[in-house]
Amino acid sequence: MKRQLLLRLLLVMTFVFKIILATTLVSSLSCEDFKGQKLEDCNYILASDINNSEKEDLIKLLRTQNYEEVQFFQNQDTFVGLRLTTDKRSYKIDETIKVEIFPKDILVAITYGDITKFAKDKTSFKATESNRILAEYQGEKYERVITIIKIDRFLLAWKVFLLCLINYFVFSFLNKSEWVKKWLNVDS
Repeated sequence: MKRQLLLRLLLVMTFVFKIILATTLVSSLSCEDFKGQKLEDCNYILASDINNSEKEDLIKLLRTQNYEEVQFFQNQDTFVGLRLTTDKRSYKIDETIKVEIFPKDILVAITYGDITKFAKDKTSFKATESNRILAEYQGEKYERVITIIKIDRFLLAWKVFLLCLINYFVFSFLNKSEWVKKWLNVDS
């Protein structure tokens, strides 16, 4: 009984010491003086599953690094939420692709294949083998992917012929076998 009590006491004391040790190590690992991307990187390092000495080394290295802030849009007023819609998702070659542009009041450069048009509101293209429509307005880009169906009449006729031929052979095989004849015969 005394032995179990001593083991439990030892277990509780080691648990308390681990908590004290962890709080002192975590307090030396802080992200208070970081901003922006460095703060995100520091928080990621602290949340990662590596030992504390490696965390300290990484944070020291992070303090020496120089981050340059990158601006994706120099002027936030130029972001307009560019978007394209098409009347269908798939087109046959030489079919007309009707493209609608949002927002409707701006002049947008729209590229399909080798053709570039400047348009507001709506435009159209003749479908070629290209499957991407790209819109661009003051550095902002939007891409729409469509499906182009290539139907060759000779190829379609060949596929239908092969399907009929395979069906003929399967049906003739089934009619010649005795066990199928047994089940296909109808006695009235």
